[in-house]
Amino acid sequence: MEEKWKKIKVGDIIRMENDHLVAADLLLLSTSDPYGICYIETAELDGETNLKVRTALQETAVMGDNVKAIHAFDAD
Repeated sequence: MEEKWKKIKVGDIIRMENDHLVAADLLLLSTSDPYGICYIETAELDGETNLKVRTALQETAVMGDNVKAIHAFDAD
């Protein structure tokens, strides 16, 4: 389901795909990469065009792209 950024609130889980723009700070829970790695570009924030490596949390990286596991995740 697609949603407008203004409707996203703290605690929402967002599924992103390649080349999507992010209009907020996010915590990376998991990726489709087996090591939980993703690459981000921050050109609109700091003008740097090189990609930056980010790694998912160890505790959640094992979820990979398993939507059921991510949906069941409770950070409390």
